[in-house]
Amino acid sequence: MKLIEVIGSFFGLFVASYTGVLLSATAVPLWARAKHILGPLFLTSGLSTALASLSLILSLRGHNQDTLERLERAELVTMTTELGLISTLPPALGPLAKPLFKSRTGILFSAGTIGGGVLLPLLARLGLKLTRRSTPRTLNIVLSLMVLVGGMILRYAWIVTGRASADDPGAIHEYNAMEWSEKKH
Repeated sequence: MKLIEVIGSFFGLFVASYTGVLLSATAVPLWARAKHILGPLFLTSGLSTALASLSLILSLRGHNQDTLERLERAELVTMTTELGLISTLPPALGPLAKPLFKSRTGILFSAGTIGGGVLLPLLARLGLKLTRRSTPRTLNIVLSLMVLVGGMILRYAWIVTGRASADDPGAIHEYNAMEWSEKKH
């Protein structure tokens, strides 16, 4: 049974990144420009929300603190990686990043995903780790829910802003100019 779990986990990583890879393989300017970031971003977001789901379920059931602490360590790694990938978006996307960070959806993405879904839970967990305190059950539930909501907003924001970039002739022109410039050099 363990062998099947290991094999399933290995292939599950590919499935977790598939949405991002699939989106980036299109002619939609925002998605296509983020072709090297979307797969890893969706993978780390999928891992962080999966870990948050497990943490939430175990906290609601009053499960073993040792198991929760191991999950929290894994959450720290995935949230840090996710934040690092998000921080690469503005330079990679250039002017195409505007709807992802400045529109109404961009504000939701910045506040809901970056602030409330990644940064705040990450800082809270790091603070507790540095003070060597275990996470109180109620706080663990709240932080897990924040990560889950942030992950949902991330996916929503990418779909909405990607569609907007496909409908924007300026974004299409900007994408084509960026790609042409890179191929020229």
